[in-house]
Amino acid sequence: MSFIGGIVQSILTDIAKDALLKSRTTKESWGCGCLIIIVFIGALILLGLLINVSENGIKIETEEYVWKNIKVGDSIFVRDSYGIDFYKKGKVKLHEWEQREVKYAYEEKVDFIKINRVNDKFFFKNKMSFIGMCIGIDSTTTGKWLAIKPSNEVTHPPKPKDAYDYKTRTWENKMYDLLNETKLSKEFYVRASDVVLKNNNHLFK
Repeated sequence: MSFIGGIVQSILTDIAKDALLKSRTTKESWGCGCLIIIVFIGALILLGLLINVSENGIKIETEEYVWKNIKVGDSIFVRDSYGIDFYKKGKVKLHEWEQREVKYAYEEKVDFIKINRVNDKFFFKNKMSFIGMCIGIDSTTTGKWLAIKPSNEVTHPPKPKDAYDYKTRTWENKMYDLLNETKLSKEFYVRASDVVLKNNNHLFK
């Protein structure tokens, strides 16, 4: 319970005690004492609800919360039950309007290219939310990104004798992207807005 909550509870307790003492002296004050006790109990319940809502509010992990609190070595968990995309860095050619905006100073830029998709089905089948470990952070004009070492469960590649479910996840560790004709980074990246720092296993059970 918070400091303010403790003070409020203490004041309400004193009021209730006074009411009980007065109620013993006269029959007329008995009804008033009962009323105060009822108000006191109601106030305690309301206070508990307010504190609970307040504490839960603090625990909500927004993108900004994750960005400010994450450290290299922290475990990362998928935010919700919709799955998650993994990216790699690579150079992509700017569109003509983008080149005009930079006055043709350069024709390419480093961007994040989607490589893998892990479906929510994977997390439900495995009853887990863990996706890997943070190995770095990267802020760009396209958003807040976290370099990640994916877990072995997520990256488990299909084997010839496996009943590998491609609807559950796809996974490639390619170093070159043919579509964008670019060399890719060694590290995988996820958006800070797609992950949380707390274990979210309860979502998938």
